Amino acid sequence: MLVLCNHEDMMMKWMLSCLMGFVWLGPLVAGAESGEDAGAPTGVAVAAIGEVSAEHMERVRSFVERNTSIETRLLEPQDATGESLSEILDSLAHLRTPEQACVVLLYAGDREFEDHTVYRYEAGVGIVNAGLMVTADEEVYLRRLEKLTMRSVGLLMGVEMVPNPQSAMWTYRSMSDLDAMGRNFDPPSLMRLREIARKQAIPLIKDSSLPLMEPRE
Repeated sequence: MLVLCNHEDMMMKWMLSCLMGFVWLGPLVAGAESGEDAGAPTGVAVAAIGEVSAEHMERVRSFVERNTSIETRLLEPQDATGESLSEILDSLAHLRTPEQACVVLLYAGDREFEDHTVYRYEAGVGIVNAGLMVTADEEVYLRRLEKLTMRSVGLLMGVEMVPNPQSAMWTYRSMSDLDAMGRNFDPPSLMRLREIARKQAIPLIKDSSLPLMEPRE
């Protein structure tokens, strides 16, 4: 009987240990299933510098979010000056926080620059020369902003350039090329973005299906 009692006692302790283990590991398991990580980014962000309207910024923000399924936040408008886009970008690199996989700034200040975009890959920040994209056709202007912001998010997150003119990741060489190229990721680039998001534990918006070639209006 003594041996039986010890055996039952050991079994009871083992069952209690298992139960406590499930209770303790529950939140961790739930976090793993949801793809959440306390130290991982939860999205990307965009912000205006200068004369980019709130309406235009919201269109760009919404376009990126709908076509990446990654939460895209609109930060407060920024006020920055510098002798170059690189200098302006460096002065605002602090805007990226651990919650953001990257930050893309759209510049339309009082200075004119020739660069279309500038990046600080190690800092996860980039700047789009929105002022240079202005044209008489507002829709063409907005599509340029969408293309370059999508491209910037892709590059800053680690998506490679592709030789596909239907992709926003195409290596264009002129403004006419920019107008002709696609606004969205090509399928391999989109899959690459998903892979990167998964590795960084960045949650995807569950009620948003990622597109393949054509952007969702």
